[in-house]
Amino acid sequence: MSIYRVNIIRFILLIFAQVFIFNFFGIKWNAVPFIEIYIFPLFILLLPLRTPKNALILISFLMGLVIDIFNNSPGVNAGAATLIGFIRPYVIYYLQPRGGYKVNISPTISSITFRWFASYAAIMILVYCFTISLLDIFQFKLFHYILLRTFLSGLVSYVIVMITMIVFNPVE
Repeated sequence: MSIYRVNIIRFILLIFAQVFIFNFFGIKWNAVPFIEIYIFPLFILLLPLRTPKNALILISFLMGLVIDIFNNSPGVNAGAATLIGFIRPYVIYYLQPRGGYKVNISPTISSITFRWFASYAAIMILVYCFTISLLDIFQFKLFHYILLRTFLSGLVSYVIVMITMIVFNPVE
């Protein structure tokens, strides 16, 4: 199956999973979301390594915008998704193994290593959760709440993403 077809199917499945399953799980405290589960950033994480930066940012923005439309949130997911789309090439460069990467692969557990993907996913999901919390709350007097929400949402989302990667183990 072509890489385009795989990514289109992955895009649709992750949006459906986020909107119809994971948006209903979460813990609220005084009607404010405290722990939320984000699975859809996995799409951005799994795009091929050689995806052009402009295309990556545009695809990330569109994915976040689609989630915002379903969640009725004014651009919060679009902003956070665009940020992780922007920093993704830098994180990949920072985590580059000694021998470099194979040409035109998607960063999965089976194509690189479990340890590499675990650190890559942790960085990207924490940045996403921090950005979402910051944009959603946007009060510096609640910075401790932003950090707590980032940590808890990031931890739960990271565990779900890693379980998904282990169970489905996508291959190019």
